[in-house]
Amino acid sequence: MLTDTGSATIPDYFLDEANRPVPSEKLDAAWEKWISTGSYEDVIKEMRKEPGPFLFKMEEHPNSNEMWKIYKGFLKHADPQEFVRFNSTFYTDINPRIRMLRKIKCPTLILLGEDDIVFFKASEIMAKRIPDVRYVIFDGVGHMTAIESPERTTKEILDFLETVNQTGKANM
Repeated sequence: MLTDTGSATIPDYFLDEANRPVPSEKLDAAWEKWISTGSYEDVIKEMRKEPGPFLFKMEEHPNSNEMWKIYKGFLKHADPQEFVRFNSTFYTDINPRIRMLRKIKCPTLILLGEDDIVFFKASEIMAKRIPDVRYVIFDGVGHMTAIESPERTTKEILDFLETVNQTGKANM
């Protein structure tokens, strides 16, 4: 699974320190509580108030409550310290290894929600650089494709695997 190309795809809003989104004190306190006690209930509560670029489409969705239950399941199995470390270092990689994308030899599937504002540039770079790629953009979906559109996500993955099984390539 590909996620990002690091510092090469940092969103413009992240570069503008004056306008960079900063978590509220309540959200920071909830993260600290999760790290120290393992309780993530406050994290969910505060993330729903400020879902940010990754979760805003999920919060706007008509089935939002069900989606948050699924997301809560993800957090349940996550290491809170690793989660926080990852978030704090995500765009700081000085070598995003874009040249290495051309060396990927296997068929690759890139799924992106059209409203996934953080990964749009990254997915475009990967789709252009990886030699054998299928690039699918989901209408009306944000960052959490598997939660926001589970049937479509499953269909795209199964179709991709069937194509690879039949042809050895990402596309027919």
